[in-house]
Amino acid sequence: MSESTSTTNGNQTAKTRLTPRRHDNVFAKLVTVFVILVVAALAWWQLGQYLNIERLAGAESWLRNQAGEWPAYCAMIAFLTYAIVTGLSLPFALLLSLTISWLLGFGWALVVISFGSTTGATLAMLASRYILRDWVRGRFENRFGAVLSRLDEEGEWYLASLRLAPVVPFFAVNLLAGLSRIRVRDYCWISQLCMLPATAVYCQVGASLPGLKQLSQDGPGTLVSRSLILGLCAMAILPLAVRHVLRHFRNEKTPRQAGTNRHI
Repeated sequence: MSESTSTTNGNQTAKTRLTPRRHDNVFAKLVTVFVILVVAALAWWQLGQYLNIERLAGAESWLRNQAGEWPAYCAMIAFLTYAIVTGLSLPFALLLSLTISWLLGFGWALVVISFGSTTGATLAMLASRYILRDWVRGRFENRFGAVLSRLDEEGEWYLASLRLAPVVPFFAVNLLAGLSRIRVRDYCWISQLCMLPATAVYCQVGASLPGLKQLSQDGPGTLVSRSLILGLCAMAILPLAVRHVLRHFRNEKTPRQAGTNRHI
């Protein structure tokens, strides 16, 4: 009787401890959203006259001219920007991929984003392993504990599956890999190779987006094109197809291992 009473009291105490934290988290999120809305409203009030479609189209024309005259320099700037953003684990990789593809075109964007994402991912992984190890473990271990345990158990194979089918956020994979036992060299080439299909799809979608000048002249109907629709379909289908292939390969691999163990 006393044990059940103590258990009940312990559960009530745990609930009373957790409830204020949840309220504090909700309040903090509401304050953050309110501040963002206020800042956005003030920015629009001050800069709204400069954000019309004609001015933005003029800025786009200038950027495209620079990219045409100095493609290597623009590609280097885009590479450094992408590597810094991904190295700092900022959640803007997809938006940045579409923007670079929109400005530079498919070919240059594929090279820039492929090497920039691998460089930034490696920097984030090294920072997690040697500098931010305790912070990353305390921040992500409860939420992604299963991912971390599978990275330790399956190593390079599970990393390849995460890169091919990005079910876990890109920045989280980079940080969690720093806590695993995967070697840096293997991490680099696996990330470079296995992120390439998704990178190509993102580049295709970004390069298919119309320019602002064309959008202002022809209207929103220019957003709909065959290449853009195919790119969006590929973006939706690729993770599902890769996940199905990986699951099929793993199901075939498991009976083989069981048979080998029986013979041993």
